[in-house]
Amino acid sequence: MCVKSEEFKRCDQSGFCTRQRAYADLVEKTNTQNASPYKVIPNSIDFNKKEGLITAKVLKTANNTLDNATPLEVYFKLQLILLKSGSVRMKFEEAEDNIKTRFDVSTYALENNNPEPSKKIDTKNDQNSSTFTFNDENDKTTLILTYNPFKVEIVKDGQVVIGFNQNGYFNYEEHQQQNENDNISEEEKQRQNEINELIENTQKDMWSETFRSSTDTKPYGPESIGFDITFPGFKNVYGIPQHTSPLSLTTTRNNGDNGYNEPYRLYNLDVFEYILDSPMAIYGSIPFMLAHKNDQSAGFLFINASEMWIDVEKSNTDTLTHWMAESGKFDIIFFVGKTPKDVITTYMDIAGKPPLPQYFATAYHQCRWNYNDEADVLSVDQKFDEYNLPYDVIWLDIEHTDGKRYFTWDLTKFPDPVALQKAIADKGRKMVTIIDPHIKVDNNYYVYKEAKDQDLFVHNNQDKPFDGWCWPGSSSWVDFLKPEASKWLISQYDFEKYKGSTEILYTWIDMNEPSVFSGPETTMPKDNLHYGKVEHRDVHNIYGELYHKATYEGHLARRNNEDRPFILSRAFFIGSQRYGAIWTGDNDADWNHLKASIPMTLSIGLSGLSFCGADIGGFFNNPDKELYIRWYQTAVFQPFVRGHSHIDAKRREPWLYDDETINLVRDALYERYNLLPYWYTLFKEASVSGIPMTRPMFFEFPENEKLFEVDNQFMVGSDLLVKPVLEQGQTEISVYLPPSEKWYDYKTHKVVQTNEEGYLTIPTSLSTIPVYQRGGSIIPQRLRHRRSSKSMKHDPYTLLIALDEKNEAKGQFYVDDGESFGYKNGLFIYRTFIFANNILNCSKYRSPDNINESHNEDELLMISERIERVIIAGIDSKSIKSIQLVTNGVVKSLQFNVESDDIVIIKDPAIEMKEVDWKIEILY
Repeated sequence: MCVKSEEFKRCDQSGFCTRQRAYADLVEKTNTQNASPYKVIPNSIDFNKKEGLITAKVLKTANNTLDNATPLEVYFKLQLILLKSGSVRMKFEEAEDNIKTRFDVSTYALENNNPEPSKKIDTKNDQNSSTFTFNDENDKTTLILTYNPFKVEIVKDGQVVIGFNQNGYFNYEEHQQQNENDNISEEEKQRQNEINELIENTQKDMWSETFRSSTDTKPYGPESIGFDITFPGFKNVYGIPQHTSPLSLTTTRNNGDNGYNEPYRLYNLDVFEYILDSPMAIYGSIPFMLAHKNDQSAGFLFINASEMWIDVEKSNTDTLTHWMAESGKFDIIFFVGKTPKDVITTYMDIAGKPPLPQYFATAYHQCRWNYNDEADVLSVDQKFDEYNLPYDVIWLDIEHTDGKRYFTWDLTKFPDPVALQKAIADKGRKMVTIIDPHIKVDNNYYVYKEAKDQDLFVHNNQDKPFDGWCWPGSSSWVDFLKPEASKWLISQYDFEKYKGSTEILYTWIDMNEPSVFSGPETTMPKDNLHYGKVEHRDVHNIYGELYHKATYEGHLARRNNEDRPFILSRAFFIGSQRYGAIWTGDNDADWNHLKASIPMTLSIGLSGLSFCGADIGGFFNNPDKELYIRWYQTAVFQPFVRGHSHIDAKRREPWLYDDETINLVRDALYERYNLLPYWYTLFKEASVSGIPMTRPMFFEFPENEKLFEVDNQFMVGSDLLVKPVLEQGQTEISVYLPPSEKWYDYKTHKVVQTNEEGYLTIPTSLSTIPVYQRGGSIIPQRLRHRRSSKSMKHDPYTLLIALDEKNEAKGQFYVDDGESFGYKNGLFIYRTFIFANNILNCSKYRSPDNINESHNEDELLMISERIERVIIAGIDSKSIKSIQLVTNGVVKSLQFNVESDDIVIIKDPAIEMKEVDWKIEILY
């Protein structure tokens, strides 16, 4: 299995990447880092304190060494916006542009496009710089704007944490007319060969570009943007998904024999059989980078949807990154914070937080390309019950349609889809069908005919509807920049329009990069035209998100906003988290792909899109027994859990393996279902704060440098540490448990002892899932096994309490009806549990979204169940004399079992989750 690399560009085959890299190389070769052609005009600086806005003019002066094709002088407009969060937004554009208006993707990508400015700003000017210090006394951020050379630096606690143009790589290709003088003169070509070649490369493929058999016409000429972002003092940077590289990004330049020889590429592509440990572009793109060291974190966001390449260069102390975008606006945000959590929450306040999904979406999904017909679907459903395997959703791939005509059914295979869905729904389950963005060219197909008649399709460079090739054959693609287009797609999900759909049918979007089999690099030509004559190159990376958004809104509209949509997408961009889940794409049944699923999902989560997962078992080929089991044991601790496989792979439902495999897969699924109350609470937290559900180790332990590059173990929330078994035939595993905490074996509830450095080695039988609970935590569970999450709705809860060194613990619990938006009006239960001084207290949790609980008794009965068990680990249990529940002044004696010297189980306190201000007292 291997991608056909020759079908996808390298940097040296991309005109703008070659030009921008050559520019940076020229700067280095000629030692002109401090001779940038850009300088701020000091007397143009204007500061609007009320709006936190700094504006200025920047002059670019032609330099024969660095920029031979540029007119003598070009003026630009600079904006710097100082934000209350301590972040800084920076915009830069031509002062005058009579050729093309650059596409602004921020209105689509950001939920909060006008974040609140800082109101507390002090300024200081000297001969070559202006300094702006803003925000509260105890959390000051300083921006230094240097005039010549133009440079911006963000300072915290006296140290520069992010620098723009410190290395002089800033190179903004202003729009220009093509003329005969754009070629290098013969005299210039006689200069030293190495410099000569670099100068020539700064003008490569400015006006057209051919890759394989496809020519990009570039009617507006060169318009790329390149710049350096430096993170002084930071040795680790993360993010910029989607790639298959390690969590801590690998260096791409000047790395000797280590690292990559290509920049990271962000360009949404359908890469068949993608390779691992690579900076190649695949399905999604989020141009967000996080930097972290033990006392500081920083982030950077480039709000631009065109193709990008990003070089990463690490020294012993600093990280230099070089960002290169083909077109679009220059619009960036710098984030600073003490911890990664600080940076991520600030970033998510701007980009937007994920919606709270329905409860079923957090459970297990069963999929295959393809379940053949109604009988096959019902057989699979029945077999899950027969083997006591819980699942919540069954999925149908492209073969369920009438000839790949989406919003239709193959009625020979699925003659009564409504009855089929009812049979699934009767067991508390849901169904998902695939709706891809390519629309079959067929005038007898109502979906195509409607879109064609309304001129809703993307056009080619001749301004005629674009025709490309995909699964149905000749296809067209909807242009979501056209306001009517999204409204039209939304309407297609109406139950009357989408015949055979019901309220338990949800949607899976694939191929929305967009994938075009006949196109360059298996995607749409860059010179295709969208509404307003916007070129596809400007919007490419957000196309999939726009389709995701319209589909999400279609699901809202079909039931008048009564229930929460569930939409899975393959392509993604900044903001995709606002519309649902994604998965890592078409992986392989291979141990290395299992390993890669961890840094891939963690990286995507750090970049804002935490509802993600990887196909269990690998999409391509056939997992053996051991890999199959280990993948389930890993995936049940990731946010999105789905088994999926290729049409040519062997069927792999659990009962097709031996009894041991069935039992161990069942055990893994039970682990997921047992923890659904904890997962749902994490999803709620993510919806109000943006904090990912699964987190790299350094996220929870930001001062522990041993964890900065760890990507083979991770945290679920703040309280569970998971170390999957990722090697074939592995007989033991070493786990690092940060010594700053007390740790418990999640299954036995016993305290674990590590060596002095925090390492623990344990044997790994095929049934071993190394999971550890952090001391000081309280985790809600449901321990009764059912066929689906809906069947568990009225089951009681267990609280699992693991005490820290102070014999204390705390945790949250959240529940609502799991379906509707009633929680926005207060229909929910949110509790804080605190154990201290041998007392467990329960009180209302004040959610950061400031919505108060508001419900009547009947509504509460729909969502509240009792606590049937409290397990306390790490307590002096042998000396306990009695345990009592105190609620509303009434004291009730409780039964308990002493399981061991440090574990006690309180039996059925029978207190409802809806109740507040009660306590359980342990008396000695």
